[in-house]
Amino acid sequence: MTLLRAELLHRAKAAIMDQDRGGALTNAWMAIEGLLGDEFKRYLDDNEDRTGAIDPSGNAVKFIDRKRRDFLEGAEMTARLTAEFLSLADRLPFHLYRATVRCGKARNDWLHAQKGVSHEDAHAALLAAGELFELVEGVPLRQVAA
Repeated sequence: MTLLRAELLHRAKAAIMDQDRGGALTNAWMAIEGLLGDEFKRYLDDNEDRTGAIDPSGNAVKFIDRKRRDFLEGAEMTARLTAEFLSLADRLPFHLYRATVRCGKARNDWLHAQKGVSHEDAHAALLAAGELFELVEGVPLRQVAA
């Protein structure tokens, strides 16, 4: 998946250079969604053994049991909700949270409302995806201004 996300970043950069702002936004957003999901899964894994409470019999109850985890990893957890959660849990820096929300809105406006994609939004998506890649994968990327 790391290589796929790196390729999506490369495609986004190539699209910007070709003045294909929609392609840049789409490829960057696909990387962002996947990276948010990876970081969220990591958070869930980190809290797998966390105790939530003690039941009436005195047994520890898992904070994130199978039913809860299935919901959190299900289709109802959108990228926006994942970004909100990761930001609140201090797993996503606030500036990156804001950039992610901006990119998601630009992507939705382009896809659903057929609004044009500005160069600024396409570029912001590429930068956010690159920074998120560094955060999640631990691989530093040098972003060249487009």
